[in-house]
Amino acid sequence: MVTLFLFILILHGTLHLVGFYRAYDKVDVVKLDHYIPKPFGELWMLSVLLFLFAAGLVFLKLAWWPFFALAAVILSQVLIVLFWSLAKYGTIFNFIILVYGITSLGIFT
Repeated sequence: MVTLFLFILILHGTLHLVGFYRAYDKVDVVKLDHYIPKPFGELWMLSVLLFLFAAGLVFLKLAWWPFFALAAVILSQVLIVLFWSLAKYGTIFNFIILVYGITSLGIFT
């Protein structure tokens, strides 16, 4: 189960690179019709880093990974809402990460 969750974190995190690439007009890398301003591209990159950092913490079995994962989910969902037509399916991954992260917070009680 942890391996699957780790895979979901890494996959979802790297998919956020599309927003970053699109903001910096890397058209040869990602072909999309949506315009993403550069500040939002930087937020997409921040979400990538948060998801990958949380994945690293899960891999190292450090108990405080849920805090970074939940921060990444919040940022990711805000970006998904802002760019709904581009990223709406990311909500599914965010929901999975949110549920797993919240249930993992039980170790702090």
